[in-house]
Amino acid sequence: MDVIRQWLSNKINNKEIGIYLKETLSVMKIAIYGAGELGELLYDDIIGYLGLDVLYFIDKNADNLYYGIDDVEILNLEELRYAKCVDAILITPYQMYNQIKAELEDILDYNPLLVSLEDIIYSVE
Repeated sequence: MDVIRQWLSNKINNKEIGIYLKETLSVMKIAIYGAGELGELLYDDIIGYLGLDVLYFIDKNADNLYYGIDDVEILNLEELRYAKCVDAILITPYQMYNQIKAELEDILDYNPLLVSLEDIIYSVE
């Protein structure tokens, strides 16, 4: 819950995730790991920033979810092997970051920035 509290505090104090991603991390093409509530909230938070493009969501349960959020498709891990390259994958289940990071590193044949939602929230200035 502390992450959510910090996220809200950031919003109140005009500390924007979109600006942080674009200007500090220099990412433009993004995938969001986790199509649950946190993934949707993160998407809603960053989608309005010019130059940021969420190409797809990644979720282990993609086959059981409806098709996309705002028509952004949700890929399972196998489909990720054939997906477009992104600059960063934002991992919303931050409690499982290390495990998810290891899985993604095994699957991907390139090295996007893998960053947890928790790290983003606490790094936004």
